[in-house]
Amino acid sequence: MHGHGSLLLIVGFVAVLAMMAAWWRDVIKEATFQGHHSPVVQIGMRYGMALFIASEVMFFAAFFWAFFDASLFPKPATGGVWPPKGIHPFDPFELPFLNTMILLLSGTTVTWAHHALLENDRKGLLLGLGITILLGLSFTGVQGYEYSHAAFTFKDGIYPSTFFMATGFHGFHVIIGTCFLAVNFFRARAGHFTPDHHFGFEAAAWYWHFVDVVWLFLFVCIYWWGRQSHCSRPHSVAVARAAGAARSSMACSPSCRVARRAASTSRPRMPATGRRSSSSSSLAQSSCSSPRSSKSISRRRSGSISCSGSRSPWRGRSCCFVRSRPG
Repeated sequence: MHGHGSLLLIVGFVAVLAMMAAWWRDVIKEATFQGHHSPVVQIGMRYGMALFIASEVMFFAAFFWAFFDASLFPKPATGGVWPPKGIHPFDPFELPFLNTMILLLSGTTVTWAHHALLENDRKGLLLGLGITILLGLSFTGVQGYEYSHAAFTFKDGIYPSTFFMATGFHGFHVIIGTCFLAVNFFRARAGHFTPDHHFGFEAAAWYWHFVDVVWLFLFVCIYWWGRQSHCSRPHSVAVARAAGAARSSMACSPSCRVARRAASTSRPRMPATGRRSSSSSSLAQSSCSSPRSSKSISRRRSGSISCSGSRSPWRGRSCCFVRSRPG
C-alpha cells in the first residue's frame, strides 16, 4: 500500500464525490418531488445547519488560539519576537485586500440572489448566483497565486504552520461553498425553488456568509495585526529580562541588612573636643555571600566577617564582610 498512495487518494476522492452526489440527489428528490420537507422538518434542518456552522466556528477558534498563543507570548524558539526571525509576512493591502473585496462583493451578490428569489425574480436569482460563483472561483485563484509566491513554507516554523492552516482551511471552505452554490444554481435553473420553499438555497447563503465573516477575522488578525506586531514589539523580551536583572541586583538577604545596620551602629562617637577618633570609620562596605561551612568565622584584620549560624531565624546562613577605613 505504501507504493500506491496517489492512486488511493484519487480513488478515495472519487468515492467521496459519488457519495455526496447520491446524498444531494436523495435530498432534492425528497424536498422537491416527494414533499417530505414539511415546515416542521425544515425547522429541524435549520437547527442542524446552525449547529454545523457552530462546529465549524470551533475549528477556526482552535487555529486562532494557536496563532495568538504564539504571537502574544513569543517562545525562545522564535527568538522572542513575532513573527519569528527570517519570516517576511504578506503585505495585507495587496492580494489579501483584493480577496477581502472579492468576498465582500460575493456576500452582496448572494444576498441579491436571495431577495430576487423572494420576489420570484428568476432572472435576478440566476444572475446573482452566477456572479457569486465566479467571485468564489476568483478568490480561490488569487489565494493559490498568493501561496505560490509566499516567502516561507509550511515547515518553516510556527508562523507558517498557523498561517497556512488557518487560511488554507478557510480556502477549503470557500471551495465547498462554491460547490454548494453551483448545485443551487442548477436547481434554480430547473425551477426547484419557490419564494416559500427554498431551504437548500438558504442554507448555502448561510454558509457563504459564515465564510465571509471568518475571512474578515483572518484578514484583521493574521494578515494585518500579525504584521504590525512584527514592527512594534521587536525588543520586548530583552527589555523585560534587563528589568528583571536590575531588580534582582538591588535585592539583599535579611542577614546582609542586619550586618549593615550593625556596622553603622558600631562607629565610635566623636569626642567632646570635636576631634574624630583615629579608629573611627567613615565608610562601611559590605558584600553578601553564601557560606560554605557550618562553623562560625571570625577574623580581625582591616575588617571583620560575621556569619549567621544555625540560630539565625532565617533559613540558611549568610556571611557579610565589613571593611573599615579610617577617616
